[in-house]
Amino acid sequence: MLDFPRWKIFTIFATCLFFILLALPNFFSEEARRSFPVFLPSRTVSLGLDLQGGSYLLLELQLDRYKYEQLNGAVDSIRSELITRKAMYQGLAVKDGVIQFTLTRQPETGAVDMQELLRKVNPDLEVASAKDGAYTIGFSKSALEHKQSQLVEQSMQIVNRRVNDTGTREPIIQRQGEKRIILKN
Repeated sequence: MLDFPRWKIFTIFATCLFFILLALPNFFSEEARRSFPVFLPSRTVSLGLDLQGGSYLLLELQLDRYKYEQLNGAVDSIRSELITRKAMYQGLAVKDGVIQFTLTRQPETGAVDMQELLRKVNPDLEVASAKDGAYTIGFSKSALEHKQSQLVEQSMQIVNRRVNDTGTREPIIQRQGEKRIILKN
């Protein structure tokens, strides 16, 4: 059996009592704290927003990043389609939010129908300009607006699922504007 000296036991109990007295004001209202004896502390620990029972988060969809990633994926698909059709090209890359390249030589089997190729790669893409074999390809405005709305709705569902999994009671998840989500608790 362990045998501790009495002075160690007394020191531990005195330390615990001291910290209990320091924490005591947090459990009483302002009125009750005013009636405390002078030797008891009356200041409370100031609670942060999360401990006071509320938080407010504003989340924003990064549509430019999504667009960039989708265009980069489309570049790879366009490259493989052009190679499959044996068309020669140069400068195929994403620049300034669009895909740009120059078709230097059409395949021997016939001209490449760029609209048909884009429908195969991504139906939301369209040829913005085609001059002397230089193509500029981007997303149509209506497709971007539809995708943005779809992504915000999907993001709201994901946030709702993740917040509810943590056991948060009645979170308010609302759409604000075209690209933002508000999370209140």
